[in-house]
Amino acid sequence: MPGNRNANVAARSDEGITVRKPTISDDGTIGDTATSDPYGSRTEKTHGTTEKSEDADVVATAISEMKLAQAPQLVDDSWVEDWDMTVVRCGACKRPFVTKERLADHMRVWHSFGSPRLEPYGKLSPSSADFDDDQIVTIVKGGDLFIEVAVPDDCRFPDGYIPPYKIRFQVVASALWMTSRVFYSMFGPKSPFQEALNLRRSHISGLGLPPAVVTLDDDRDALEYIFKVLHHRLELLPVADKSLMVEVAAVCDKYELHSAIQHIADKYFLSRAQSASDGYSDWLFIAYVFGYDDVFTKASLELILSEENPISTISIYTPQKVTGI
Repeated sequence: MPGNRNANVAARSDEGITVRKPTISDDGTIGDTATSDPYGSRTEKTHGTTEKSEDADVVATAISEMKLAQAPQLVDDSWVEDWDMTVVRCGACKRPFVTKERLADHMRVWHSFGSPRLEPYGKLSPSSADFDDDQIVTIVKGGDLFIEVAVPDDCRFPDGYIPPYKIRFQVVASALWMTSRVFYSMFGPKSPFQEALNLRRSHISGLGLPPAVVTLDDDRDALEYIFKVLHHRLELLPVADKSLMVEVAAVCDKYELHSAIQHIADKYFLSRAQSASDGYSDWLFIAYVFGYDDVFTKASLELILSEENPISTISIYTPQKVTGI
Protein backbone atom coordinates (compact mmCIF):
# COMPACT_ATOMS: atom_id res chain seq x y z
CA MET A 1 0.00 0.00 0.00
CA PRO A 2 1.33 3.56 -0.70
CA GLY A 3 0.80 4.58 2.91
CA ASN A 4 2.67 1.58 4.32
CA ARG A 5 6.00 2.89 5.51
CA ASN A 6 7.37 -0.65 5.72
CA ALA A 7 6.51 -1.52 2.13
CA ASN A 8 9.27 -2.34 -0.34
CA VAL A 9 8.78 -1.35 -3.93
CA ALA A 10 10.59 -3.48 -6.48
CA ALA A 11 11.48 -2.20 -9.92
CA ARG A 12 13.08 -4.08 -12.82
CA SER A 13 16.07 -2.72 -14.66
CA ASP A 14 18.19 -3.88 -17.56
CA GLU A 15 20.86 -5.10 -15.13
CA GLY A 16 18.50 -7.29 -13.08
CA ILE A 17 16.17 -6.76 -10.10
CA THR A 18 16.75 -3.66 -7.96
CA VAL A 19 15.13 -3.31 -4.52
CA ARG A 20 14.29 0.21 -3.46
CA LYS A 21 13.84 0.88 0.30
CA PRO A 22 11.56 3.79 1.38
CA THR A 23 13.31 6.72 3.24
CA ILE A 24 11.99 9.79 5.14
CA SER A 25 13.59 13.19 4.60
CA ASP A 26 13.94 15.93 7.24
CA ASP A 27 10.80 17.60 5.98
CA GLY A 28 8.81 14.37 6.27
CA THR A 29 8.74 13.60 2.56
CA ILE A 30 8.88 9.89 1.73
CA GLY A 31 11.43 8.85 -0.94
CA ASP A 32 13.36 5.74 -1.94
CA THR A 33 16.96 4.74 -2.22
CA ALA A 34 18.28 2.06 -4.49
CA THR A 35 20.11 -0.70 -2.69
CA SER A 36 21.96 -3.73 -3.87
CA ASP A 37 19.89 -6.72 -4.95
CA PRO A 38 20.50 -9.68 -2.66
CA TYR A 39 19.35 -11.92 -5.57
CA GLY A 40 21.36 -10.18 -8.24
CA SER A 41 23.31 -13.35 -8.86
CA ARG A 42 20.21 -14.86 -10.54
CA THR A 43 21.20 -13.33 -13.86
CA GLU A 44 24.60 -14.94 -13.67
CA LYS A 45 23.06 -18.28 -12.73
CA THR A 46 20.62 -18.05 -15.64
CA HIS A 47 23.46 -17.37 -18.06
CA GLY A 48 25.39 -20.30 -16.59
CA THR A 49 22.44 -22.68 -17.05
CA THR A 50 22.02 -21.57 -20.65
CA GLU A 51 25.68 -22.21 -21.37
CA LYS A 52 25.46 -25.73 -19.86
CA SER A 53 22.36 -26.49 -21.97
CA GLU A 54 24.16 -25.35 -25.10
CA ASP A 55 27.17 -27.54 -24.22
CA ALA A 56 24.86 -30.57 -23.77
CA ASP A 57 23.30 -29.95 -27.16
CA VAL A 58 26.74 -29.79 -28.77
CA VAL A 59 27.76 -33.08 -27.14
CA ALA A 60 24.51 -34.79 -28.18
CA THR A 61 24.97 -33.59 -31.76
CA ALA A 62 28.55 -34.86 -31.82
CA ILE A 63 27.49 -38.29 -30.50
CA SER A 64 24.69 -38.49 -33.08
CA GLU A 65 27.10 -37.62 -35.91
CA MET A 66 29.61 -40.18 -34.66
CA LYS A 67 26.99 -42.97 -34.55
CA LEU A 68 25.78 -41.99 -38.01
CA ALA A 69 29.34 -42.19 -39.33
CA GLN A 70 29.82 -45.64 -37.78
CA ALA A 71 26.45 -47.01 -38.98
CA PRO A 72 26.40 -49.17 -42.12
CA GLN A 73 25.25 -47.51 -45.29
CA LEU A 74 21.49 -47.65 -45.68
CA VAL A 75 20.47 -50.01 -48.48
CA ASP A 76 17.24 -49.12 -50.21
CA ASP A 77 15.16 -52.26 -50.68
CA SER A 78 11.95 -50.51 -51.62
CA TRP A 79 12.18 -52.27 -54.99
CA VAL A 80 10.68 -55.31 -53.27
CA GLU A 81 7.31 -53.55 -53.25
CA ASP A 82 7.11 -53.76 -57.05
CA TRP A 83 9.20 -56.88 -57.61
CA ASP A 84 7.72 -59.21 -60.22
CA MET A 85 9.41 -62.29 -58.70
CA THR A 86 11.87 -62.42 -61.60
CA VAL A 87 15.61 -62.96 -61.32
CA VAL A 88 17.91 -61.85 -64.15
CA ARG A 89 21.27 -63.51 -64.73
CA CYS A 90 24.55 -62.23 -66.05
CA GLY A 91 25.20 -63.73 -69.47
CA ALA A 92 28.94 -63.92 -68.79
CA CYS A 93 29.22 -65.37 -65.27
CA LYS A 94 25.61 -66.56 -64.66
CA ARG A 95 25.30 -64.67 -61.37
CA PRO A 96 21.69 -63.86 -60.40
CA PHE A 97 20.38 -60.34 -59.77
CA VAL A 98 16.98 -59.16 -58.63
CA THR A 99 16.82 -56.04 -60.79
CA LYS A 100 18.08 -55.07 -64.23
CA GLU A 101 19.74 -52.01 -62.70
CA ARG A 102 21.92 -54.16 -60.48
CA LEU A 103 22.80 -56.36 -63.43
CA ALA A 104 23.81 -53.26 -65.42
CA ASP A 105 26.06 -52.08 -62.58
CA HIS A 106 27.60 -55.55 -62.38
CA MET A 107 28.29 -55.62 -66.13
CA ARG A 108 29.84 -52.15 -66.05
CA VAL A 109 32.16 -52.97 -63.15
CA TRP A 110 33.15 -56.57 -63.88
CA HIS A 111 32.59 -57.24 -67.57
CA SER A 112 33.69 -54.08 -69.33
CA PHE A 113 37.08 -53.27 -70.88
CA GLY A 114 39.82 -53.22 -68.25
CA SER A 115 37.64 -54.74 -65.51
CA PRO A 116 39.35 -56.83 -62.81
CA ARG A 117 39.15 -60.61 -63.02
CA LEU A 118 36.05 -62.11 -61.44
CA GLU A 119 36.01 -65.59 -59.94
CA PRO A 120 33.58 -68.02 -61.62
CA TYR A 121 30.16 -68.34 -60.07
CA GLY A 122 30.22 -71.74 -58.41
CA LYS A 123 26.69 -72.13 -57.05
CA LEU A 124 24.74 -74.61 -59.12
CA SER A 125 20.98 -74.93 -59.04
CA PRO A 126 19.61 -78.38 -58.12
CA SER A 127 17.88 -80.26 -60.85
CA SER A 128 15.86 -83.38 -61.41
CA ALA A 129 18.22 -84.67 -64.08
CA ASP A 130 18.96 -87.74 -61.97
CA PHE A 131 15.36 -88.89 -62.54
CA ASP A 132 14.45 -90.62 -65.79
CA ASP A 133 11.20 -89.93 -67.57
CA ASP A 134 9.79 -93.30 -66.52
CA GLN A 135 10.32 -92.30 -62.89
CA ILE A 136 8.12 -89.20 -63.19
CA VAL A 137 4.33 -89.51 -63.32
CA THR A 138 2.93 -86.24 -64.62
CA ILE A 139 -0.43 -85.50 -63.04
CA VAL A 140 -0.25 -81.86 -64.16
CA LYS A 141 2.27 -80.73 -66.74
CA GLY A 142 4.27 -77.84 -65.37
CA GLY A 143 3.30 -78.59 -61.77
CA ASP A 144 5.33 -76.84 -59.09
CA LEU A 145 5.76 -79.82 -56.74
CA PHE A 146 7.15 -83.35 -56.91
CA ILE A 147 5.74 -85.91 -54.48
CA GLU A 148 8.38 -88.61 -54.17
CA VAL A 149 7.58 -92.10 -52.90
CA ALA A 150 9.67 -95.21 -52.57
CA VAL A 151 8.33 -98.47 -53.92
CA PRO A 152 8.80 -101.26 -51.31
CA ASP A 153 11.09 -104.12 -52.23
CA ASP A 154 8.25 -106.66 -51.99
CA CYS A 155 6.49 -104.84 -54.86
CA ARG A 156 9.44 -105.18 -57.22
CA PHE A 157 8.89 -108.21 -59.39
CA PRO A 158 12.06 -110.24 -60.18
CA ASP A 159 10.56 -112.11 -63.14
CA GLY A 160 8.92 -109.23 -64.96
CA TYR A 161 8.73 -105.46 -65.05
CA ILE A 162 10.56 -103.96 -62.09
CA PRO A 163 9.15 -100.55 -61.17
CA PRO A 164 11.72 -97.92 -60.23
CA TYR A 165 12.63 -97.84 -56.57
CA LYS A 166 11.65 -94.16 -56.36
CA ILE A 167 8.99 -92.38 -58.32
CA ARG A 168 7.82 -88.78 -58.45
CA PHE A 169 4.35 -87.39 -59.07
CA GLN A 170 4.32 -83.91 -60.59
CA VAL A 171 1.40 -82.04 -59.04
CA VAL A 172 0.23 -78.55 -58.19
CA ALA A 173 0.95 -77.81 -54.54
CA SER A 174 -2.11 -75.65 -53.95
CA ALA A 175 -4.42 -78.47 -55.06
CA LEU A 176 -3.06 -80.50 -52.14
CA TRP A 177 -2.81 -77.96 -49.32
CA MET A 178 -6.22 -76.46 -50.11
CA THR A 179 -7.88 -79.81 -49.39
CA SER A 180 -5.73 -81.11 -46.52
CA ARG A 181 -4.80 -79.48 -43.22
CA VAL A 182 -1.82 -81.81 -43.01
CA PHE A 183 -0.47 -80.77 -46.42
CA TYR A 184 -1.17 -77.14 -45.52
CA SER A 185 1.01 -77.53 -42.46
CA MET A 186 3.75 -79.24 -44.47
CA PHE A 187 4.10 -76.89 -47.45
CA GLY A 188 1.30 -74.32 -47.30
CA PRO A 189 1.85 -70.56 -47.72
CA LYS A 190 2.59 -70.02 -44.01
CA SER A 191 4.56 -73.20 -43.39
CA PRO A 192 8.03 -72.74 -41.85
CA PHE A 193 9.33 -76.12 -43.01
CA GLN A 194 12.10 -76.55 -45.57
CA GLU A 195 9.78 -78.09 -48.14
CA ALA A 196 7.67 -74.93 -48.09
CA LEU A 197 10.75 -72.71 -48.41
CA ASN A 198 11.96 -74.73 -51.41
CA LEU A 199 8.50 -74.45 -52.95
CA ARG A 200 8.49 -70.65 -52.63
CA ARG A 201 11.99 -70.36 -54.09
CA SER A 202 10.98 -72.49 -57.06
CA HIS A 203 8.35 -69.86 -57.92
CA ILE A 204 11.03 -67.20 -58.51
CA SER A 205 11.52 -66.93 -62.24
CA GLY A 206 15.13 -66.86 -63.38
CA LEU A 207 16.67 -68.98 -60.65
CA GLY A 208 16.23 -72.03 -62.83
CA LEU A 209 15.06 -74.18 -59.92
CA PRO A 210 13.05 -77.34 -60.57
CA PRO A 211 9.82 -78.05 -58.69
CA ALA A 212 10.24 -78.63 -54.96
CA VAL A 213 10.33 -82.22 -53.70
CA VAL A 214 8.32 -83.63 -50.81
CA THR A 215 8.89 -87.25 -49.80
CA LEU A 216 6.04 -89.42 -48.54
CA ASP A 217 6.03 -93.05 -47.43
CA ASP A 218 2.52 -94.01 -48.52
CA ASP A 219 1.21 -96.45 -51.10
CA ARG A 220 2.17 -95.38 -54.60
CA ASP A 221 -1.05 -96.49 -56.34
CA ALA A 222 -3.25 -94.89 -53.69
CA LEU A 223 -1.40 -91.58 -53.98
CA GLU A 224 -1.72 -91.59 -57.76
CA TYR A 225 -5.45 -92.30 -57.48
CA ILE A 226 -5.95 -89.47 -54.99
CA PHE A 227 -3.81 -86.99 -56.94
CA LYS A 228 -5.91 -87.58 -60.06
CA VAL A 229 -9.05 -86.89 -58.07
CA LEU A 230 -7.65 -83.70 -56.51
CA HIS A 231 -6.56 -82.40 -59.92
CA HIS A 232 -9.89 -83.32 -61.60
CA ARG A 233 -8.34 -85.92 -63.87
CA LEU A 234 -11.27 -88.26 -63.29
CA GLU A 235 -11.07 -89.67 -66.81
CA LEU A 236 -7.73 -91.22 -65.85
CA LEU A 237 -8.99 -93.03 -62.77
CA PRO A 238 -8.48 -96.79 -62.89
CA VAL A 239 -11.09 -99.26 -61.74
CA ALA A 240 -10.33 -99.69 -58.06
CA ASP A 241 -10.34 -103.14 -56.52
CA LYS A 242 -10.86 -103.72 -52.82
CA SER A 243 -7.19 -103.56 -51.90
CA LEU A 244 -6.78 -100.20 -53.64
CA MET A 245 -9.90 -98.90 -51.89
CA VAL A 246 -8.36 -99.81 -48.55
CA GLU A 247 -5.11 -98.04 -49.37
CA VAL A 248 -6.98 -94.96 -50.60
CA ALA A 249 -8.99 -94.90 -47.39
CA ALA A 250 -5.79 -95.14 -45.35
CA VAL A 251 -4.17 -92.19 -47.15
CA CYS A 252 -7.37 -90.14 -46.87
CA ASP A 253 -7.56 -90.73 -43.15
CA LYS A 254 -3.86 -89.94 -42.63
CA TYR A 255 -3.91 -86.62 -44.49
CA GLU A 256 -7.52 -85.66 -43.66
CA LEU A 257 -8.72 -85.79 -47.25
CA HIS A 258 -12.16 -87.19 -46.43
CA SER A 259 -14.25 -84.37 -47.86
CA ALA A 260 -12.14 -84.14 -51.03
CA ILE A 261 -12.47 -87.86 -51.82
CA GLN A 262 -15.94 -88.44 -50.36
CA HIS A 263 -17.83 -87.99 -53.66
CA ILE A 264 -15.60 -90.54 -55.40
CA ALA A 265 -15.99 -93.00 -52.55
CA ASP A 266 -19.76 -92.58 -52.64
CA LYS A 267 -19.80 -93.21 -56.37
CA TYR A 268 -17.40 -96.16 -56.62
CA PHE A 269 -16.78 -97.61 -53.14
CA LEU A 270 -20.16 -97.57 -51.44
CA SER A 271 -22.03 -99.87 -53.83
CA ARG A 272 -19.22 -102.43 -53.63
CA ALA A 273 -19.23 -102.24 -49.85
CA GLN A 274 -23.01 -102.70 -49.60
CA SER A 275 -22.96 -105.83 -51.75
CA ALA A 276 -19.87 -107.39 -50.16
CA SER A 277 -20.09 -110.97 -49.01
CA ASP A 278 -16.57 -111.43 -47.72
CA GLY A 279 -13.49 -109.45 -46.70
CA TYR A 280 -15.43 -107.68 -43.99
CA SER A 281 -12.30 -106.45 -42.24
CA ASP A 282 -11.48 -104.35 -45.31
CA TRP A 283 -15.02 -103.01 -45.64
CA LEU A 284 -15.06 -102.21 -41.94
CA PHE A 285 -12.07 -99.94 -42.34
CA ILE A 286 -13.46 -98.30 -45.50
CA ALA A 287 -16.80 -97.71 -43.78
CA TYR A 288 -15.02 -96.20 -40.78
CA VAL A 289 -13.07 -93.70 -42.91
CA PHE A 290 -15.93 -92.56 -45.15
CA GLY A 291 -18.71 -92.71 -42.58
CA TYR A 292 -20.85 -95.55 -43.95
CA ASP A 293 -22.78 -96.44 -40.80
CA ASP A 294 -24.85 -99.25 -42.30
CA VAL A 295 -21.81 -100.91 -43.87
CA PHE A 296 -19.87 -100.52 -40.62
CA THR A 297 -22.67 -102.18 -38.64
CA LYS A 298 -22.99 -105.04 -41.13
CA ALA A 299 -19.23 -105.64 -41.33
CA SER A 300 -18.88 -105.53 -37.55
CA LEU A 301 -21.65 -108.11 -37.10
CA GLU A 302 -20.17 -110.40 -39.74
CA LEU A 303 -16.74 -110.18 -38.13
CA ILE A 304 -18.16 -111.03 -34.71
CA LEU A 305 -19.96 -114.06 -36.09
CA SER A 306 -17.08 -115.21 -38.26
CA GLU A 307 -13.50 -116.22 -37.62
CA GLU A 308 -12.05 -113.55 -39.91
CA ASN A 309 -9.22 -111.63 -38.34
CA PRO A 310 -9.69 -107.86 -38.87
CA ILE A 311 -6.33 -106.84 -37.41
CA SER A 312 -4.16 -107.74 -40.40
CA THR A 313 -5.93 -105.35 -42.73
CA ILE A 314 -6.58 -102.41 -40.45
CA SER A 315 -2.98 -102.46 -39.22
CA ILE A 316 -1.82 -101.01 -42.55
CA TYR A 317 -2.49 -97.65 -40.96
CA THR A 318 -3.20 -96.56 -37.43
CA PRO A 319 -5.30 -93.37 -37.46
CA GLN A 320 -3.70 -90.50 -35.57
CA LYS A 321 -5.26 -87.29 -34.40
CA VAL A 322 -3.74 -84.26 -36.14
CA THR A 323 -3.49 -81.30 -33.80
CA GLY A 324 -1.87 -77.89 -33.75
CA ILE A 325 -2.58 -77.01 -37.38
